[in-house]
Amino acid sequence: MKYTGLTYRPPFEARSLLLQVTAGCSHNRCAFCTMYREVPFAAETMEQIEKDLREAREYVPNMTRVFLENGDPR
Repeated sequence: MKYTGLTYRPPFEARSLLLQVTAGCSHNRCAFCTMYREVPFAAETMEQIEKDLREAREYVPNMTRVFLENGDPR
């Protein structure tokens, strides 16, 4: 699995697979949020996302929840 920068896991996603689909945040201008200030926004390639999903299926075949990781991954 590929992760860039810090990874934040919301408490309610404790049993979810964390799948990074973006690095940083696409908005990154919220006055109250400093989570991704130093990380420029970038979307992961579809090839990388598919690779991560194949790897996850190999190591955790019974995973039922996936959390799309990093700021504002729309």
